[in-house]
Amino acid sequence: MRKGEVILNGHVPPHSEEAEINIISSLLIYPQFMIDVMETLDPDDFFDQFHKEVYQSCLNLHDKGVVPDIIALYEDNRELDMARLTKMNIDVPNYAMNGSALWVKIKLIKEFSIRRQTIALFQKSISSMYDYTMDCMDEVVTADAELTKMLSFLKRNHISTLGQVMSETIHQVEQEQSGESKALRLDTGIPALDIVLKGIFPPDFIIICGSGSEGKSSLSLQIGKNIAFNGNPVGYVSLEMENKQLGWKIISSDIEVEVSNIREGRLSEEQMQGVASLGSKYYDTKLYFYENFGMSIIDFSAAARKMVAKYGVKIIILDYIQLLSTEGVKQKLATTKDQVSYISRTIKQLCKELSIPIIGLSQFSRRERGVKRFHALSDLKDSSSLETDSDGVLAICRPFVHGITEMDGYNNGNSFEENDAVIQMLKWRLGHKQDVMLKFNGAFNRFEEIDKTPFKQLEITDWNIYKRPKEIEFIDDAEIDSNLPVPF
Repeated sequence: MRKGEVILNGHVPPHSEEAEINIISSLLIYPQFMIDVMETLDPDDFFDQFHKEVYQSCLNLHDKGVVPDIIALYEDNRELDMARLTKMNIDVPNYAMNGSALWVKIKLIKEFSIRRQTIALFQKSISSMYDYTMDCMDEVVTADAELTKMLSFLKRNHISTLGQVMSETIHQVEQEQSGESKALRLDTGIPALDIVLKGIFPPDFIIICGSGSEGKSSLSLQIGKNIAFNGNPVGYVSLEMENKQLGWKIISSDIEVEVSNIREGRLSEEQMQGVASLGSKYYDTKLYFYENFGMSIIDFSAAARKMVAKYGVKIIILDYIQLLSTEGVKQKLATTKDQVSYISRTIKQLCKELSIPIIGLSQFSRRERGVKRFHALSDLKDSSSLETDSDGVLAICRPFVHGITEMDGYNNGNSFEENDAVIQMLKWRLGHKQDVMLKFNGAFNRFEEIDKTPFKQLEITDWNIYKRPKEIEFIDDAEIDSNLPVPF
């Protein structure tokens, strides 16, 4: 029995040593079946530790383009038991198989692996039910999420023909046309933005980015609140602010009081009545805050699965991406760029697994001194993979903050005002790119519709009017004029 295996009621965990030998022997004689085997089996699916290590070496050799044999296996892992390896090599002709017979053995090993994992999972759940200090519903939700993850291989490597894809797509189009579509469309609740975005759908991974103090948290919280208020459960994971601080921002936005007055208790009687009314307004609003500082991408993935399973959330907002760590990740990630790339890919995979959109906030890199320009995709901090993995990138740019007071052909020739905010659609995978201009009310932590001459929206974002100099001096966001209104 392998180390760490669980014996339940005196039973040895389900496994088939013969089937495992069949698989490895078949790969040594018929290496062309490697792709078929690796689509279903992982090394951990093998019960015998030796078989697990040999199979892992087979995978390693396949990645290198090397045909597996006894010598190549030992060269890949010199800790393999040479005596067992030699005996296995002698018995290979007796155990190797191909075609349907091999597929039967593959399914058998996978079935036994699922049985062992399920036994271990439920034994853990049963033990936790006797611990009265633990929330039993949390344990049930956790078990459900782990079962879902365990069976995720059923969706892996699913191949469809063009005919199948077109049939499903045409059916969805017909449903949209007839108004019978069940596809969930989420709107931001900001009309000017919704007209351009035309909805947020699963499994979109959308990034809201900008420099410091441009209103990223305020915009994301406003979107989350609006979606939840329309009856769609929302998960909000803040790694930067405490729940009470988010509460202050919501109160500030709703009753038009500055956060500093709320925090210090300097409210009039009328304002206090407004605060009291918010309790009933949001009593049934399904906006779930998950407060956790020092969270890793593994923790975030677990929290996301839990919120979907337990609360049925339809979208998750993460504030913000660069504050996630890669603690506990087995893969070696040497640089910050590697870490953010791993986090970005994991979030995109999570969108697909849970079939929900995720909005992640991201910082921009330091700005250049003396260059007046709007944001570009290349400004995304730490990783170009954020651009690659995301389905949409929205950048908040407040022109006045960056010293841009006017621009020919933009804003109908009007000068930019102090609180003007341009929502740049730097990337939108399934739609037409078009920028939106709003007002950022920094005092009340919200974005508002523009109230002057209609904004002339550009069809294609092109901010090369201001050229970059060859030598650029960087400044920190903190050096931006602190007297301008900024979010709390």
